Amino acid sequence: MKFLSPIISTIFFSMAASNDVVSNELAKADQWLETRDFNQYGDPKDTMYIGGNPLFNESTGVRKDRLQYLEEKYPQKPWDQAASRGVGSGSSSSDSQDDADLDLAVVDRWLGKKGLNSNGDPEGTMYMGGSPLFNEMTGESKSRESHLLEKYPSKPWLENDL
Repeated sequence: MKFLSPIISTIFFSMAASNDVVSNELAKADQWLETRDFNQYGDPKDTMYIGGNPLFNESTGVRKDRLQYLEEKYPQKPWDQAASRGVGSGSSSSDSQDDADLDLAVVDRWLGKKGLNSNGDPEGTMYMGGSPLFNEMTGESKSRESHLLEKYPSKPWLENDL
């Protein structure tokens, strides 16, 4: 019995450390998702799922962990890159930075002054499928930042007439 005690203790502490890593990784992912206005599964907030969420595959009966699901959906783990660059802390955007660095506060002020909604369209615009960020034909979603940069590649919100 004394022989098993160190083994059990090692397993317990290893599991506890692993849970801390998962919690930290999930916290970074959640912060990244929030800055992109995505739900907890990395899709536009108004996305509806058959069965309630995308973690359970009804045909196989297999349930995925949310972090595993996010890592499969975003294999580059953009939340790690964003955390290391301090994205979401109000840094300004420039042409050399990707859409992850887009300062949404600046963009949203510009959109509001122009009478546009958060997707860059006139207020009151209704979308087939509920969101311009989700392509129902391909099942792919894109970030609001990517959508806005596609729609306004010249980044007019950076002009000094704000």
